[in-house]
Amino acid sequence: MMKAFDRVSWPFLRAVLDRFRFLVALINLVMNTLEATQLSVLINGVSCGFFQPTRGVKQGDPLSPLLFILASESLSCSLILKMGTGKLAPYSSRINCPIATHLAFADDIVIFVNGSSDGKPKRHWVTWRKVCLATNKGGLGVRCLASIQDACSAKLHFNFLKGGTLWSSYMHTRYLDVATRQIGSLTWRRMQFLKDFVEDNISTSSGVLVWTPSVYDSFTFSSAYDSLRPKAGRCLSSSSVRGDLIPAKISMFMWRLLRKLLPFPNILESFGFSLPSICLLCKSASASLEHCVHQCCFA
Repeated sequence: MMKAFDRVSWPFLRAVLDRFRFLVALINLVMNTLEATQLSVLINGVSCGFFQPTRGVKQGDPLSPLLFILASESLSCSLILKMGTGKLAPYSSRINCPIATHLAFADDIVIFVNGSSDGKPKRHWVTWRKVCLATNKGGLGVRCLASIQDACSAKLHFNFLKGGTLWSSYMHTRYLDVATRQIGSLTWRRMQFLKDFVEDNISTSSGVLVWTPSVYDSFTFSSAYDSLRPKAGRCLSSSSVRGDLIPAKISMFMWRLLRKLLPFPNILESFGFSLPSICLLCKSASASLEHCVHQCCFA
């Protein structure tokens, strides 16, 4: 929940407090405290007047975390209600396992959902693999969950080979028999799946197992993940749309623009949509991406 404190709606917060049956006097006191907030913007170190916000709770106020938790509790209740009424399907798990709808901690929340296929064609702007590429490779730098899992399994296998711990001794004893290794646990099978990768990236120095992708010789998760994550050639445009002085939303817009991932009529046609295609500014050409951002006299 990005920038959650700044996005709490005041009318919604009042409705939540009323729903939880807080005293009207207490609700008015809390809301009056929020509505009395005045903000000012400094330009070149000089205050340019004050204005009143319309949402958000105060940063640093000891009451703010409590108000935020109450507001986010409504999301939890809504998810549970939707599950109970059958409007949302619970996450598939083993029989007799507790049903998990979501996990929440501080201002982070993980919602469990199931994929479904109704036979209709699915539309995606870009593949997940491209999204997970490093930013200098033309991606968004999003962590690939499959690669994270593989890196964790590689770490377990490296520690298994290195030995010297109670866990490694147990695993060596547990899977000493070849027949047992073939029908091992899910963790063991994942370790075996990364066996070749680990063995190709280790060496021995003075009897000590060394992890070669790391400059520190010891196993590091980051080096394993970098070796396992999706790969691509270096993207020359990445340095021009990303930087410390470029806002993230501008970088994201330019990333989508350069890959023609914006909902212009000519692009949406590839998804099977037929939309009016006339530039609303000059009204003399089709509203294609090239026209709107480059060729239009108002661009």
